Amino acid sequence: MTSPRKSRCLTAVIVALICSAAWAAEPNEPAIHLEFEISRTPLAPYSSTRRPYGSPTDWSAFANLKPAYAVDIVIVGPTYFLPFPNRATWSRFLGHYAMLYAGLSEGQKALLVIVEGLLSKGYPRPPRSHIDPNHPEHLLLYATTLEDARKMAVAYYQYATREFQERYAKAENWVRTCAEDAEKAQKRIAELEKRSETAQKEFLGFQKTVHYRTETEAQEAVSELDRMLNNAQIEVAGITAKIEAIQSYRQSRVVVQDAQGRAVPATQPVTPPETTAKLNAMFIEESIALRAAQAREQMATRLREQANRFIDLKSTLANAPGEKKALTETLETAQRSLSSWQDNLANTKQQQPKIPAKVVIYPVLWADEPAQN
Repeated sequence: MTSPRKSRCLTAVIVALICSAAWAAEPNEPAIHLEFEISRTPLAPYSSTRRPYGSPTDWSAFANLKPAYAVDIVIVGPTYFLPFPNRATWSRFLGHYAMLYAGLSEGQKALLVIVEGLLSKGYPRPPRSHIDPNHPEHLLLYATTLEDARKMAVAYYQYATREFQERYAKAENWVRTCAEDAEKAQKRIAELEKRSETAQKEFLGFQKTVHYRTETEAQEAVSELDRMLNNAQIEVAGITAKIEAIQSYRQSRVVVQDAQGRAVPATQPVTPPETTAKLNAMFIEESIALRAAQAREQMATRLREQANRFIDLKSTLANAPGEKKALTETLETAQRSLSSWQDNLANTKQQQPKIPAKVVIYPVLWADEPAQN
């Protein structure tokens, strides 16, 4: 590999190409804008015939492809969402994300399979390297072509940004949900307190007008009033039928014969005076009885509603402390969750990956190839 001093000097002064690139793997993927500097200072030289010390025997599979470029990912800023070879996210980045969404060539995809295989055997190189001991740590992403190198760089930061955005969106959603839960619990507590206060005032008023004092007594009253109501309804129905019958008799007509001797009803009702007087007296008597029965029905209905209301108020007041305790616990749980997710949101924000303004791509020199000029 080129010496650190030579690498620092030449990379700083020799720029072969500067270009900008922005890819979005899918419509919902974050767009990443990078500027690339193509260094004329090559890495290595690497040998396509002799594997590095400590590397696995299938180093040749990597060497046979002779990747021509290496993207220099400088590890700066928060690293939580950056895929590293020693993290599970590395395999998801190489084996899934880059394969599917980076638009890589078939040769680059084959290279990724080999690199991932080398890593599975505990060999950290070739992807990771310290180019300069005085510089932050570097991660090398090897590529078969310059276009693949650019796409690998974009995909790397795109993947990290997507992981961050998904985690941040999840925390935001939970903050919003917990805040809504806390607000609902507070509202329900306020409603319960208002309902309990109203019920207490109404209950005190009931105690001055009813003869029962307990729910049991009120329930017994409801049962008795149910029986009274049923009897009153039956009585009203009977009296109503009597009145209808009286009206029918009062309106009956005497049958007479016409000139041909046929039976026809008289044009005017003809009722004996004594019968009319008796029917009128019965009508008045039953009308009075109907009013009395209807009054009993209305009173029984009102008293039953009153007794049921007494039971409801008693139950509301009895259950209010337990309901308030449960709602208070719900509120406290929501508030604790809200605080926790707010901290999570803030911590996630602090771990947002830092996207560099420029990324350097190094040519890779192989020992059996001439140096690139």
